[in-house]
Amino acid sequence: MKFARFLHPEIVFLDLPCRDKKGTIEFMAEKLCRYYDISHKDELIRDVLDREQIKSTGLGNGLAVPHGRTDLVDNLYVLVARSMKGIEWDAPDGKTAHYIFFIIGPSKLAREYLEALGDISRIMVRHEIREGIHKAKTAGEIIDIIRRSGARHKKR
Repeated sequence: MKFARFLHPEIVFLDLPCRDKKGTIEFMAEKLCRYYDISHKDELIRDVLDREQIKSTGLGNGLAVPHGRTDLVDNLYVLVARSMKGIEWDAPDGKTAHYIFFIIGPSKLAREYLEALGDISRIMVRHEIREGIHKAKTAGEIIDIIRRSGARHKKR
């Protein structure tokens, strides 16, 4: 199953209004909870921020993947955002994050959760994918780029 099945234009953001990591996590959790009618926003924010304290989810090449597992949700959820200015995310290469994938999932879907993280890493390491997302004019274009990337998310 294609990784893009988790993405919807309403939760793909072309230019984040946020200036820092904490604000971005709060913004994305708010949007996720509103879109999916989830009532545990504060807990989700805390879980993701706690995860950031363990180790930064800034991966380099302009990519950050803030994420958390919690039994407060029953499904895997993914939001995508682009920051044209870039957000400091403590990446190993010292570069700011321009492409942020926010993932929340329950413990019972650990394999699916880890596969989604792997899919994101595999597609975003490719320069042409990052370039395409950088140039995209609509949320639909970003989803199409990810869909065409060939990254598969297998349900077992």
